[in-house]
Amino acid sequence: MEKDFIRNLLAGQEGFNFQDACERYLIIKHGKDFIPITPNGREGDGGRDGYCLSTGEYFAMSSREDVHKKIREDFANCMSYEHPVSIFTFITNRGIRPKDSLVLDELKRDNPGIEIGIVRHSEIAVEMTDMSTEYIEYILGQPLPYRRGNTVYFRISKFVGPFTLSRSLIDSLHFYILLAVSCSLLGACFYYFSSEWERSLSFTALIGLMFTYMYYNKNSLKQYKYAHKILYLLLTDKLRVGNEVLLNEDSHITICRNAVWKFTINERSAECLRTGCSGHVLLYKSPAGTFIGRCNKDKINHTYNVDNNFYGNMN
Repeated sequence: MEKDFIRNLLAGQEGFNFQDACERYLIIKHGKDFIPITPNGREGDGGRDGYCLSTGEYFAMSSREDVHKKIREDFANCMSYEHPVSIFTFITNRGIRPKDSLVLDELKRDNPGIEIGIVRHSEIAVEMTDMSTEYIEYILGQPLPYRRGNTVYFRISKFVGPFTLSRSLIDSLHFYILLAVSCSLLGACFYYFSSEWERSLSFTALIGLMFTYMYYNKNSLKQYKYAHKILYLLLTDKLRVGNEVLLNEDSHITICRNAVWKFTINERSAECLRTGCSGHVLLYKSPAGTFIGRCNKDKINHTYNVDNNFYGNMN
């Protein structure tokens, strides 16, 4: 449905509106490498609506019905200038008829050193479905109501790092000491004391010691970096260089492996879109294995799809 929606919008655009949409699409696809060409009065754009200088690819965009005539004209105009052309791509939102294909075959036959092709709006629509909502709306020049209500865009709210694996072990040491000592003392209490009141008293004393230890080491405990979880992700090959994953399936905190032994911990959040809710939407993993946003004030009812473009190569 989404692909058909985008395709129909592109098919309905005429003239400069279609050309502008194509330029925005190419800007998103090629970044700064794509350079749009502004028409120069009667000279027009010389059959070149934009180009990528690094690859020598030139683009001509048109919504005219006579595709066979337009592609021939634009290719001839483009080749009349003294510049190297490696690829010539004609973008259209019209159907390709037999006579259009014949012209395309003729141009390929007469120019064997140049890659010549046609890209239709339906192909662009398929590619756009993998883009973020912001990019799609930028290209089309209008909002997508069916996406707006269910998708949130995350930003980094907390950032820890970069740090090494050894640093994570050192910074997590106080947490592991506290855990190990607490478990040992708790086990000793149940082993050496048999009466209920002795166990209750020792358990209360243990809680007091834990809070005392946490109070005097609160700054160190704040630097906790989940060393055991990072080790697990490394040993199971779930965290490769350049990837970012959840530290566990229930946590909204992510770990990014920037280099072989360099990591960054991120907490990403978004504002809840529900009217009257001032909560923050955090990242979680759904039962289906996909990413989902849950509001910290209502995790059940205030749920959202997550725009993965903000996470790069996440698993």
